[in-house]
Amino acid sequence: MPAMDRGTCRSCRAPIYWVPTEKTGKLMPLDVAAEKRIVVLTSGEARVVDCYVSHFSTCPSRDLHRKPRT
Repeated sequence: MPAMDRGTCRSCRAPIYWVPTEKTGKLMPLDVAAEKRIVVLTSGEARVVDCYVSHFSTCPSRDLHRKPRT
């Protein structure tokens, strides 16, 4: 897992992690609290994993940070 820098959302003041995306390396905010999810592997085995949710989807002020589409 890449290093996660801790921060605070400038709008809602929630604690977040900043993680670089794989494709572009741009930083993406994630909620600090991980959610438990079940992942089924190709072998058929199931595992419980921690999933971090994008703060873009949970921030009550998310519309303030959206860039207009061109």
